[in-house]
Amino acid sequence: MVNLSQQLQVGQKVNLIEREFGCHLTLLSGEQPGCYTVIELTPSHVVLEDAVAEAQVRIPAFLVTAITLPQMEPAVVPMPAAVPTPETVLPNVA
Repeated sequence: MVNLSQQLQVGQKVNLIEREFGCHLTLLSGEQPGCYTVIELTPSHVVLEDAVAEAQVRIPAFLVTAITLPQMEPAVVPMPAAVPTPETVLPNVA
């Protein structure tokens, strides 16, 4: 069983995936649109709200099998500029 209070906070956006034997929650980063918002969090359950459908889902804690952190985009590391070598700067004069 997953400890909900350590990984979830009220107001977070999450996606809910229903599995055969429980639920999988995926936390979404701030700029991603979320299907659900966490509106209540207790040791025994979590309540999610779907604003579009105007519905709430109450999930018992024992049914939450996994909570996945948001997918982070890989950081873009700029490549250093090519440093000229003597061979590339001065033509080989024979």
